[in-house]
Amino acid sequence: MDKLKKMTSYRLFWPIVCLALVLLFNLIKSPSFFEISIKNGVLYGYLVDIFNRSSELIILAVGMTLCVASSAGTDISVGAIMALSGAVSVYLLGSGETYAIPWIAAILIGFTSSSTFMLWLNCNQELGKLYNLSDPSKIQSFYAVGTFAAILCSSVFIKKGLKEINILIIYPLISFIMLGLCYFIQNPTICLIGGFVIGFAGAGGVLQLAVSTTAEFFPENKGTATSMVMIASSVANYTILTLAGYITKTAGTSAPRMILLLNMAVTFIGILLALFVKMNRGKEA
Repeated sequence: MDKLKKMTSYRLFWPIVCLALVLLFNLIKSPSFFEISIKNGVLYGYLVDIFNRSSELIILAVGMTLCVASSAGTDISVGAIMALSGAVSVYLLGSGETYAIPWIAAILIGFTSSSTFMLWLNCNQELGKLYNLSDPSKIQSFYAVGTFAAILCSSVFIKKGLKEINILIIYPLISFIMLGLCYFIQNPTICLIGGFVIGFAGAGGVLQLAVSTTAEFFPENKGTATSMVMIASSVANYTILTLAGYITKTAGTSAPRMILLLNMAVTFIGILLALFVKMNRGKEA
């Protein structure tokens, strides 16, 4: 009796029992339920159909599991992102457009540019505390000033003839260098400087410039370009912050500096993507 009580106390006990009952019901109703055959090199069977049609939900469930495990919370935007992604994908498949690798690279800049400032916002307060900054909240103030300054400066630069794609290379490069300085120079002042510089080069309209650059590939469907880049940004919000939460949970006091390294890696990928787009977009014109 005690063994049975102990067995039923496990969290997985009742879900497994319910799954077994469902499988048993299907086996009774369809004796061939567990049969899998191969015809012309293709798998056929009830189980194959179940996995094929539920693969999207399985992927989402795995991602949500990681989110819950790392942050003890859920991301309610997952369903909306999936629905929006499906709608845009159906539109793209029926639009008759052709898609080149530079266009895909431009979309991925939406992921990397969002990750740069999201990861900084995720760790800057803890980094300030680690570097003995008396008031870590000041970092956010410097960040806001840098963002505002970037919006003004970027508009001036573009009016002076600086191409958006060049800004997408220069700004992430500045962010990459600043993140490296924040990693190697461990003092309070560098956190404040980093707040301003990341606000300027990481959040000051870079995502919007990625949208405009992507739109150049689809001059007649700019809404499509905007949707795809923003979806990439939303995916970054989910995946990158989930990973950062896991690092925070497992790395202890060194977590802020580990997140800096992650941020440097993602930002560097963004620089490579922007360079690739610049070198190849003329070929797609």
